[in-house]
Amino acid sequence: MSIALLSQAGESGRHLREALLGSGAPIVYEAQAAELDRDALERSGARVVVVNLDTEVEAHLDEVYSLLGDERYNVIFNEAQVSSQLSGWEQARWARHLAAKILGTENADPPRPEGAEAVPQPAPRAPVEAKPDVPAAAVGEVEPTVGSELDSTGPEASQEAQALPEEDYSDIA
Repeated sequence: MSIALLSQAGESGRHLREALLGSGAPIVYEAQAAELDRDALERSGARVVVVNLDTEVEAHLDEVYSLLGDERYNVIFNEAQVSSQLSGWEQARWARHLAAKILGTENADPPRPEGAEAVPQPAPRAPVEAKPDVPAAAVGEVEPTVGSELDSTGPEASQEAQALPEEDYSDIA
């Protein structure tokens, strides 16, 4: 999967670039957001565009947002300030999730150690159809509630409700 990287120079850009190269995906187009060249991007063959969001890139997001409507590209945003602060286990987890987004896979778990057993997964259950406890024939016709002055539903009910006398509640404080 060929990647285009839109990032500013500096530590946050270096951090993301190293993670992308570590995932094995070649970076075939690289530019700062202000210098995005759509023709060069198209010629590169990249179909995944990783945008490293920082304050300098955010000033040029209009150019980047135009890529979102183009079905040829899968645009992935990375929060530069957050990811550049990660280390150890958190950095490895971030890199796995980034690789999963690039590859379009849902499994971002680390590889299992050799000889480890997979966690058992429950078998999918068939949907359960809810059945009433009492057959409909046994219920019979429902009686109106005590004091009900409306006999219908729908548009007729609205007309009947308007015909009811209004109550005077002025004595309630």
